[in-house]
Amino acid sequence: MSIETMLSNVSYYGSFAWMYGIKSDLWNAAVQSYRKNVGQLKKPHLITLIDYRILGNEPRLWTLALIPPVPIRLCHTLVAHGSGSGKGKKVMWVSRERGSNKSCVGGFVTKHIYESSLGQKDKSKTRPALVLEGLDPTNDNARSRGIRMHGAWYVKDNSAGNSHGCICCKQDIHEALIKIVHGGSFMFSYFGDDYFQV
Repeated sequence: MSIETMLSNVSYYGSFAWMYGIKSDLWNAAVQSYRKNVGQLKKPHLITLIDYRILGNEPRLWTLALIPPVPIRLCHTLVAHGSGSGKGKKVMWVSRERGSNKSCVGGFVTKHIYESSLGQKDKSKTRPALVLEGLDPTNDNARSRGIRMHGAWYVKDNSAGNSHGCICCKQDIHEALIKIVHGGSFMFSYFGDDYFQV
């Protein structure tokens, strides 16, 4: 499917987002970033959304495949937020600042997978992690901050724990998920319009 077709259809797909519990303001903000940055996407049919307004003990990450006639939900799972954003299950603050240990918001393009000890209790062991490139003013230094998507021992079935700002899923989910979304798909994290700018 061409980028032109994806751009013309992306708002249409938003009319189905409610089926998966995705709020319209999250979708609309993501579309703004997606439209601005679509030229950087090699997999424009894949979108991952994170809603940090949802508590960490509930699923708040969705990965969708924008395939007609309706978007297909590939994943819906818990995801950690940074300890600087609020220790516990509620996000209180977001930031792009280095050393803040806070989650950042905005659009990302997924890059390559590499082996890392991030999120491992035993730091002598490694598992795949995904490099993310921030695309918007609210997260444009995400890569240099070391913001990654990876699995973490502290993300359980009903509790996500806290990262240093990385986007962390359960260990038994993250490897399959990053294999799908790596290499140029779109990811967007959100905490409300007041915290995001294109």
